[in-house]
Amino acid sequence: DLAKLAAEIGDLEESIAKATADRNDSKATNEETIAEAKAAQTAVTQAMAVVKDFYAKSAEATALAQQTPAEDAPVTFDKPYKGMLPEGGNVVDFLEVILTDFTRLETETANSEAAEAEEYKKFMFESEKDKALKENESAHKEARKTDKESALHSAEEELKTTQEQLAAAI
Repeated sequence: DLAKLAAEIGDLEESIAKATADRNDSKATNEETIAEAKAAQTAVTQAMAVVKDFYAKSAEATALAQQTPAEDAPVTFDKPYKGMLPEGGNVVDFLEVILTDFTRLETETANSEAAEAEEYKKFMFESEKDKALKENESAHKEARKTDKESALHSAEEELKTTQEQLAAAI
């Protein structure tokens, strides 16, 4: 019975160690994902600003080159470049979708991290409580075993003394 309790306590300690290692790995991964998502959001925001600035400047230009159109310039550069803004599905729209994807990734990962942390906290509480109960039960059984062994030893001594007295009387 004591060996079974000791084995159960060992199993609990092993489970706690594994859960802690898994939790630490998961936390590191989640923190890295959140940091990368934030960095990506910043990069996409900056890219959007550059593209919007380009479209704003190009709407006023009559040529893509920085020189005045020559007589042999292609016909396509005779009016301001508007990009694909009015048609939809342009680069800015694409970047906005990417930005929302990274924002959603950050939010989902943060929520997942919070849920995993809470689950780990509950597991650790229950495991530590179970371990403490088993250790307490083991200590009580060990004390009871010691008391019974002591009582047995006393009874054996008393039996030996009684047998000696009986042998002396006969």
